[in-house]
Amino acid sequence: MKKIISIIITIIVISVVVMFIFVPKKEFSYNENRYLEKFPEVSIDNIISGKFMNKLDSYIADNFPFRESLLSLKSKLFRVLGVYKQSDVYYGSDNKLYQEYKESSNSDVVIKRVNRLKDNIDSDVYFMLVPTSIYVNNDKVSKYNLSYDEGKTIDYYKDNLDVKFIDVRDSFKKNRDDYLFYGTDHHWTTRGANVAYLEYCKEVGIKSNNYEYSVVNDKFYGTLYSKVLDNSLEYDYIERIKDDTKYKVYFDDNSEESDTLYYDEYLDKKDKYSYFLDSNHSLIKIENLDSKNDNNILIIKDSYANSFIPLIGPHYKKIHVIDPRYYTLSISDYIKENDIEEVLFIYNVLTLGDDLGIVGIK
Repeated sequence: MKKIISIIITIIVISVVVMFIFVPKKEFSYNENRYLEKFPEVSIDNIISGKFMNKLDSYIADNFPFRESLLSLKSKLFRVLGVYKQSDVYYGSDNKLYQEYKESSNSDVVIKRVNRLKDNIDSDVYFMLVPTSIYVNNDKVSKYNLSYDEGKTIDYYKDNLDVKFIDVRDSFKKNRDDYLFYGTDHHWTTRGANVAYLEYCKEVGIKSNNYEYSVVNDKFYGTLYSKVLDNSLEYDYIERIKDDTKYKVYFDDNSEESDTLYYDEYLDKKDKYSYFLDSNHSLIKIENLDSKNDNNILIIKDSYANSFIPLIGPHYKKIHVIDPRYYTLSISDYIKENDIEEVLFIYNVLTLGDDLGIVGIK
């Protein structure tokens, strides 16, 4: 019997090795939305330094036969065994994923930079710091989770920024049973952005629109899914608002122009959230061709703002959008040169702590 078992194990091992050698290797993992490790360069320097073996380990791990299926099986097995966390992702009691938040070490630097920008310009400046789903739905996550309280970070910014702070926490808590966050992605949904939009309109004195929604894709697995690869999770769906406003959109980093705030080609890709505003660009200029006013605004942002901008689009003649992760010129100079009347920062708590772009604004 032992001999038979040994033979079976040997056959399995040899089969795996043969498959690893001869099965074509993928360069890109669609589900994880990343490029896989390539076979390392063989050189004396790489071998002596240990770099070759480290890269080889990663190459084998990334190209192991049936790797994604095995990772998915592992996630399901962990859930059966009661393991409620993988990497920095928690499983909620509602069968959704929640990303852990760790206290930021950059808060004082960001606050100093924003306050200095405010002092250098004459525009009205607003700051919206958005909580993530693990804060709004904390009771859905195990009480043993290690996530830092986002509310403390938001309070710290609110107390120390010298700008008009837009606090959306109460509205998010009040409407949390609506579809405010994706269950497999770290972003808010269009409905979550709309809750923030309504608070924004109250703060700046704009009469808000009552938007209707339409579903544009119902097979969305996002960034958090890519960390667990658990295909037993329900798909998210992506919505857009119904709005016929005509736009002219200019992307400064590639000199391309468009007439829409939505990009259908992403709905067939892994990164479906890039449907909103064609993902992230250093500078985007949006002109509302139907506007009956001359209002203009600059939005300094992370990707949360991408699904928020279509909501405020009808209210402004021109919307300037800067992502400081990619825009390296002086933002205060840009504000003065373009006669910007209003500046709005939109960030989620999770991104803000690691965003080196906003740390460098000037």
